[in-house]
Amino acid sequence: KKYSTLIVDDDATSIQIIKKNIKHQFTDIESIHTAKSINQGLEKYSLIKPDILLLDINLGNDTIFSLLEVIAPSESEVILISSHKDFAVEAVDHNIAAYVLKPVETSDLKKGILKAMGKIVKKEAALKNKLDFIFFMRKWHLTAAQCMNP
Repeated sequence: KKYSTLIVDDDATSIQIIKKNIKHQFTDIESIHTAKSINQGLEKYSLIKPDILLLDINLGNDTIFSLLEVIAPSESEVILISSHKDFAVEAVDHNIAAYVLKPVETSDLKKGILKAMGKIVKKEAALKNKLDFIFFMRKWHLTAAQCMNP
């Protein structure tokens, strides 16, 4: 599977560090999109529906939690990035894949992305199992109906 990401951070240097780490560590991430504000992040999210969101918590006078309230959390795995430990408790309420402290350490970012990828694989497997079950039940129902009405 090839993954897409969206980095939302108002610090250009931080974006470049994260992009560089992703490019060097993950060949299965085929696209890395960026945004520097919540509004820009929401616009890009709506267009690309990334698999993984890497979000700085503090963006200007707002926090990224306002964006998380708008987007469907089950559609993308979220990795929160912050220089503050204070938001860890609130982050848990948003069912995030990982919480990475700034300055971003390559190993922490890698662990977070691998965890997000693992959650995506599990979600896709669960969906496939549901679809397989629905298909089986429909097929069984048709077979049973044919037996009752030959």
